[in-house]
Amino acid sequence: MYKVNLSPTEQLELTKLEKQYQSDRKILRRLKCIHLRNEWLLPWKIADKLDISHDSVTDRMKLFINGWFDWLLDLHYEWRRVSEFEQYEAEIKQMIHDKIYSSYKELHDAISKKYNITKKQDALRKFCKKIWIWVTKNAI
Repeated sequence: MYKVNLSPTEQLELTKLEKQYQSDRKILRRLKCIHLRNEWLLPWKIADKLDISHDSVTDRMKLFINGWFDWLLDLHYEWRRVSEFEQYEAEIKQMIHDKIYSSYKELHDAISKKYNITKKQDALRKFCKKIWIWVTKNAI
């Protein structure tokens, strides 16, 4: 588990950065992650509080502890992996439009069968959240 012990000066600097990046939600969450870990919150509690995965908390702590703080202040999208689901985005939206899926598992099974995608169900859930799609148990 990664621990953070900020000096009072570093805490003040972090607070200034949080105010500076108040309008940029993604960077603000990265800074809040460090701030909350400094207050000894557990990574899974930080993840719940900031609505991010606990793996993201760990990644941010590694960057901060290893001196890569500047990386937290920049969004490095050019190095992001492209999801396998992205190439089928229109088809997935059409599938959801045509049929009501009661769970992500059901949707995942249908997509896996149709497009032979081997990604985990959690990856599908993240992808759906990214493109503003939610499965529902009841028709609206």
